[in-house]
Amino acid sequence: MKTEKFMFFVFLLAVAVILAGCKAPAGSTTGTETNKIVLIETIDTAKTARETVVIETDAANVDTGTHWVTQEVLNILNAAISAAEAVRDDTGATQEAVDAQVTALAAATDTFTSAIQEGTKNTSPILVQTASVVADNGTITIVLQEDPTTVPILSHFTIKGYINGDTAGSTVAGLAFVSYTPATKTVALTFTPIPATSTQQSVVIGIKAAGDLVETKAPAFIIALPTPVTRYTKIGQTELTPGQYVISIGNITLSGGNGGAGVSAARIAATTTILTDILDYRLFAGTDNETHTGILWNIAAGSSSNTYTIQAVDKAATPTASYLNLSTTAVTLGTAQDLSIAWSSTGFRITNPANPTYYLRVTGSHGNGFYVGTNTASSLMELYRVEEVMAAAPFIPQGSLLYTIAATSDIHTDTGIQNSSPYIRGGMITTATAMRPENAKVLVLAGDLISNHISATGWTQTGNYANAIQALYTTAASATPSGRTLYATGNHEFAPGMENWNSGDYTADMINKIGPFTHHLNQNTKINGRDHVLGYHYLIDGLNFVVLNTADIGADNHNNYVYDPGLITWVDGQLDAIGVDRTVFVIGHYPFRDSRNISNADKGMNSVSDAALKTVMIKYPKVVYLYGHDHGGVQIHTDTFERITLYTDTGVVSNSRNITPTGFVSSFVGSQAYYNDGLPGLDSTTPAVVQGLIVYIYSDGITFTMKNYGVSVPPGGVQVPASYSIARTITLL
Repeated sequence: MKTEKFMFFVFLLAVAVILAGCKAPAGSTTGTETNKIVLIETIDTAKTARETVVIETDAANVDTGTHWVTQEVLNILNAAISAAEAVRDDTGATQEAVDAQVTALAAATDTFTSAIQEGTKNTSPILVQTASVVADNGTITIVLQEDPTTVPILSHFTIKGYINGDTAGSTVAGLAFVSYTPATKTVALTFTPIPATSTQQSVVIGIKAAGDLVETKAPAFIIALPTPVTRYTKIGQTELTPGQYVISIGNITLSGGNGGAGVSAARIAATTTILTDILDYRLFAGTDNETHTGILWNIAAGSSSNTYTIQAVDKAATPTASYLNLSTTAVTLGTAQDLSIAWSSTGFRITNPANPTYYLRVTGSHGNGFYVGTNTASSLMELYRVEEVMAAAPFIPQGSLLYTIAATSDIHTDTGIQNSSPYIRGGMITTATAMRPENAKVLVLAGDLISNHISATGWTQTGNYANAIQALYTTAASATPSGRTLYATGNHEFAPGMENWNSGDYTADMINKIGPFTHHLNQNTKINGRDHVLGYHYLIDGLNFVVLNTADIGADNHNNYVYDPGLITWVDGQLDAIGVDRTVFVIGHYPFRDSRNISNADKGMNSVSDAALKTVMIKYPKVVYLYGHDHGGVQIHTDTFERITLYTDTGVVSNSRNITPTGFVSSFVGSQAYYNDGLPGLDSTTPAVVQGLIVYIYSDGITFTMKNYGVSVPPGGVQVPASYSIARTITLL
């Protein structure tokens, strides 16, 4: 843009040039000498003009108040200045040549000043301003009006969620900044997805950026109802309630029985349709969210106390004739009949209480068939509750792996083992070898490492027993790179304790491999001059372990399943000192009496000990209790959750796999000595089925995985059952 002052100067210059042709200025030479004064002044004026601008191609790149021209315009002026300077410096130049350069340079300067423009760039900061926003459940994409002066960050945005027409809006949880792409002026954010509820939800996300005067709302997105799925949960005796069930028999060939000698009850012929209509005998995995086509049974309360009616759902043309009936000669569908369902250490059976000789078992021997009225064979039936639940993705830890624990129990060094070398069950050697690649920090052995039977067979402290303990030390050490083992004693340890064999026998190995206890509690009486350690606490690589041992009560009361009251008080003190916010692994031998899939309640700890220890545990919701003992009962077949118990903060059992526990958690650790594996098996050295638990501890959760290490998996089971995870924030000390 040409300024008025500059144009006035050019006008005066032109007048001066005209006058110069009429009259020589004062002080100048006359005659034939050339007058270059005006030329010199014209050159100076041109140079001043070019020094007032910057070179650019776009006004948007030049600050407001600054003048600019293109390089091409400047080149033309520079060429005119150079030509004028050449004449100025030429001593032989004529007056006509000088005057011609004055005229040419003045014209070039006029053209240059006419090309000058002012910049339009705003030098004040450009704030983050929203142009548009879209969102779905978990992500937000914001397009900005222009590239801001400062790179956008999360604090530049205020974000609310409006659900089902809500006008106030609520804070969006878990908001996180992902990226900013300058080329498209796009900001990407994420937030914690809003969970589905029992009704469909319409959600609008509102954005107000730092430079926005008003909020910009994204188009609504819909959170649909959760998809219902069928879930099958294997239950134990304390969990039976009226509802729909599958009666499942895994890994068994139903030949209808052999009717041989010693089997007094009637058998069901293989040709009868009862095989497909009465019980589901196909392999059934029983894991969550599995579609299963087996027959459903509706179990309802019977007319008498503690009885049930069992009706086949949609399996009969006449609903009133679709109930399970038991008699001495057959299992049939008929009218409603009062029945009871009872569990034992070998499974469950269905009985007609009006005539207790009428009951149903499915056998694993004697022809592998159905029997009515026989008690000569193990029951292999399992009961699965059928529920329609809303689909939910299982929790899977995403954090870093901090710690791994390997665990098993009930090795039961027993009579006859002295005939093998080394003095330990072969299954335990197999298990330790298989566990080694897990790189566990520690191995946990949850009790009954020996059997009380050995005290009656001539074993001595310095003979067979010493060899067996040494074999245990060596095998246990091979399971982990560190060789560290935590030993808990069980009900079978204190019977040999009468022979001066006690928990002190395991103390030496722990102190040798781990070091002195962080804290421990001794029983007042000494056995053979050595302390009987009731309980001990170790802090190992930043993780706390509190272990309960069975007290020596001076007699062979190995079925009492008791913990010393003073020990339970000591455990409370240790947990309190560690802190309620810390994840602690408490190791014991006995399960709680309401543990999931316990053989029966009396396989749990003594009711007094149960109540006292549970009163302690519910105060510490991050405790994980690992136990053994119940190896005569339910094995883990397909899902580790089959033997995991979740407690609320009031100590009530929660049986749903999809519920986050509000209280402590307990888990069976598997056994090296199953007595009901349904296979040729348990002798003094090697059972057919052995199991161990691997606990993976991540920064954001804990995963439990049972593994089958024996020569066979449990009937109907798999080598590695499904894992189960709980959310926990874990920090190692």
